[in-house]
Amino acid sequence: MPLHSAPASPIVDVGVIGSINQDTIEHADGRLEQSLGGVLFSACALAHLGGGSLRVWLLARANCRLASHLRQWLADVPGLCLGGLFEISDPGYRCRITYDEQGGKTEVLSGGVAPLTLAELSPFLPRLQALVVNFITGLELD
Repeated sequence: MPLHSAPASPIVDVGVIGSINQDTIEHADGRLEQSLGGVLFSACALAHLGGGSLRVWLLARANCRLASHLRQWLADVPGLCLGGLFEISDPGYRCRITYDEQGGKTEVLSGGVAPLTLAELSPFLPRLQALVVNFITGLELD
């Protein structure tokens, strides 16, 4: 038994607001790749880097089918909470990313998602010690 044990670190609750993109990536050689992007990069990276000392609340909208997929796919990300994932019937944002032979990149965003409102976010705010807003479209908040 150790003589001196370190005090347990409190868990910090962080909200991450943003848009989830369903990406189609066209490489210079013509290969197509499907992936998810947007706020998922920030939320998942922060949860992993938190090393158990962060509880990261993803605050975003996702199509019902995508939300179901995300709940399964992200269930094992340590510290990531999906209680703020709002389901919508709209298809959501889609981004076509095209890379050219010189390494240049073009992104075209389509679709639309209603901004999150203060009424939707207010139940989460009292528990959060920090809030990250990842403006991908500029339309994430009302």
